Amino acid sequence: MPNTKKKRGNKKTCRVEKSTAHGPDIETELAASFWTLSEECAYYSNLGCHIANIARLSNTTQTKTNTITGKKGLTHASTLSCSQYSEMYQAAMQSYPWLLGIEQFDPSEYHPEDLERIPEIGLDDGLDDNEDEWEDADIFDEGNGGCPPSTIERHKFMTLTLTNIKDSTNVCFVTVWDVDLCGRDGRILTSGWNVTQQVAPMSTLNGCKDSEMVSTDENSIEARRKCTTFIVLCPPRTFVHLCHLAPNQSVSTTHKNGIEESGDSNRRVPITSWSQVEIENDIQPWSRHQNVNDEHSTLIHFPFCEVKDSIHDKNMTIDNTQMVLPTKQRASYQCIQSENGQLTHFFHGNYHAVDFACPIGTTLYSPVDGVVVNVNDKNGNNAANDNPIFEVSGIAATNLFHWNSIMIRADPTSNANDISSTDMNPLFVEYVHIQSKSCLVQIGDHVAKGQLICKSGSVGFSPTPHLHLSAYRNGDDGAESVRVRFECAGKENGRGRNADGKVYSFFPLAGGWYDEFGLVQTGKE
Repeated sequence: MPNTKKKRGNKKTCRVEKSTAHGPDIETELAASFWTLSEECAYYSNLGCHIANIARLSNTTQTKTNTITGKKGLTHASTLSCSQYSEMYQAAMQSYPWLLGIEQFDPSEYHPEDLERIPEIGLDDGLDDNEDEWEDADIFDEGNGGCPPSTIERHKFMTLTLTNIKDSTNVCFVTVWDVDLCGRDGRILTSGWNVTQQVAPMSTLNGCKDSEMVSTDENSIEARRKCTTFIVLCPPRTFVHLCHLAPNQSVSTTHKNGIEESGDSNRRVPITSWSQVEIENDIQPWSRHQNVNDEHSTLIHFPFCEVKDSIHDKNMTIDNTQMVLPTKQRASYQCIQSENGQLTHFFHGNYHAVDFACPIGTTLYSPVDGVVVNVNDKNGNNAANDNPIFEVSGIAATNLFHWNSIMIRADPTSNANDISSTDMNPLFVEYVHIQSKSCLVQIGDHVAKGQLICKSGSVGFSPTPHLHLSAYRNGDDGAESVRVRFECAGKENGRGRNADGKVYSFFPLAGGWYDEFGLVQTGKE
């Protein structure tokens, strides 16, 4: 889920997709299915990330179909007609039940000088009794029977709105700190946490609230802070009304680094304006992938599986390359976001990425034979600052610019996978969010497939500890991602290699649990 390389559901059928070059499928279509769009969004909503990819709901613009997921993705942003916009509005309100609403922007209703003053985030501190303010009550259509709230209620609504007055789609990450927010039905939206570890003198520790403290030593402070993050694909010329501020809240005088402005650590004041609430955001044009079906023929090794040369346990079975633990003793890992995922996998640089949930400190092994070309396991520590952050984790928008990673350039001659027509084009595979100071290799080192190289972590924009795996045809910062499949480790219970030795492959889909042989279960059992 990183923002490296400027990276910024529909029912899926449980299957391993066909690839004639890699042999037959492991399994044919099963009755169970993976996450729906609502299930995928709900997974992240429970972690404090509320998704509204509204621009992906429109069927009125040019689309391409993804051959893996079967999902269509918007590839051309245009101004919609009133009827088309109405369809998108209804789809948005049905798909994102917490969303207040969307509103079509008409520049002809504004003076040119006013257009320049429209902010990317609109903060309404509450409306007065001017009836003209309520002529367009679309944002209350679902939750109030199509009627605006009463005069008595109007002053209570403090609304946060995204504004996109451009003719292109924006992707927006917005984080609101320390307060409770309400959705369309008035319920409090689930919040999450952000953890910041930073250098700080011991004298500052007394100013930190106990609820935010995770751990300290003589050189550092680690603070845990409540926040709520919105991830929105905002269509052209659209206002997206995200949430209300929950009533009757107060705010402390604490700085964002957890240090009080004054000596009174219990000082709190009522919230009467959005200016008292800390909000951060990252808003950029949506950079789409130009070839969503681009696939490299090289099969990569499952990242959680070690390759060994000899047997040390008589209870293990083996094929010609690898020892394999019995199924009941072997760990499986849930894919929590696949290609074209709802949270962050819809940019050109991470469209084909795959995320696996795993505990911090899980050992990770090289996906290919190759050479290490990049290592960053210090989270961009910058001692030039007076109070430098050296590790962040969680859902804050600014985490998109802090991450740990390792990248390996594959050796095409060593990763042929017994395929007659090996793709000799370069392949770069990257692991992201890895644990700080866990890398066992350096730039320039040659690594073997299945060799231990680092441990998993949760550094950067990471709602839950996981491994983010992505692949590219080159190592440039602006490279587009490419799909890669995983090779099966061997044969077990009908999974893996067949009798003639041809390699099966699999591609993980969100919601499924996988090990080195492929699909273990769909998550629906």
